[in-house]
Amino acid sequence: MTQKLKNIIQLLLSFDDLSEEEQNAIANQVEQAIGEVKSTNSELDDSAKPFKKRIAGLEKGPYYIADDFDDPLPDSFWLGES
Repeated sequence: MTQKLKNIIQLLLSFDDLSEEEQNAIANQVEQAIGEVKSTNSELDDSAKPFKKRIAGLEKGPYYIADDFDDPLPDSFWLGES
């Protein structure tokens, strides 16, 4: 979460205690932030490449799952030891 968004949330929590002028300023900031998010999302949508259609059966063949797949991991794994 950006600092700007945190500031907006903090202001919204105390919104009723503010003057009308301050409330309008906050409303303008929220509208501006929403506009920035919308423009960022539209830029991402325009540059996104379409996914290729999946073809079933390309990875046919035997798969191997280890016998100890469900066993708990050792403490050395969780502690970052070699």
